[in-house]
Amino acid sequence: MALRKPPIIATVLTIMGIAVLCTLGTWQLQRLEWKEGLLARIALETSYETVIPASDIETLAYSSDKNLYKRGTIYGRFTGQTRYLMPRTHEGKSGKNVIAPFITDNNQFIIVDLGWLPFDHEGINEFDLNRTALQGVLRRPDGKNWLTPANDDASGIWYAIDFDNLGQGFVPQGYNVMPAVFYSEGDLPFAHDGLIAHTAGWQPPNNHLSYAFFWFIMAGVLAVIFALRFVKEPTPKAQDND
Repeated sequence: MALRKPPIIATVLTIMGIAVLCTLGTWQLQRLEWKEGLLARIALETSYETVIPASDIETLAYSSDKNLYKRGTIYGRFTGQTRYLMPRTHEGKSGKNVIAPFITDNNQFIIVDLGWLPFDHEGINEFDLNRTALQGVLRRPDGKNWLTPANDDASGIWYAIDFDNLGQGFVPQGYNVMPAVFYSEGDLPFAHDGLIAHTAGWQPPNNHLSYAFFWFIMAGVLAVIFALRFVKEPTPKAQDND
């Protein structure tokens, strides 16, 4: 077998492709470390009996530790606004999560993730705006990355929660947004056909190791394809018939 000299353009493109795939794999390993830390914190929080105090909400929201996590109850009222975080999956089906602003009794503005809706279901248009109680977990949401599309606030569709750009009319005048999300678990204070709330004891999925494995395998496959493309059998020497 003899190795041909590969074209420069093909070599550069292959190296770039392998670098991108390895970067994605490394990023997933970093996400795995973050998710395992988060799951460890979740295991320590098991009760809704405690009302989450305003001080804990503020501490969690502004902490540099993104693994902070608090399960409990909050009291307040909805504003009636909604946004839809998509695409999101539930039991293998595609849909959207319903996002709603909530003002606590201590006048803290918190974003609430109410749960999942199938794509073909209408959104929530009516809320009980009276004081209510929500049970669930408060934590920092997954952040956006360079692959995340820009939110389309005109249609109410988000792809990530961007606290720096929540769109016009979402935050009432005079309120500051707590950069954390309350994931409502169990029964909601209103009924809506098709809405599936986060189950009690809900934990975020942790598939980052398999994702990292996939990207590294793809990098290896690309390297093998490149090598095979430029490997050939040596040309047989002509035989002398004399």
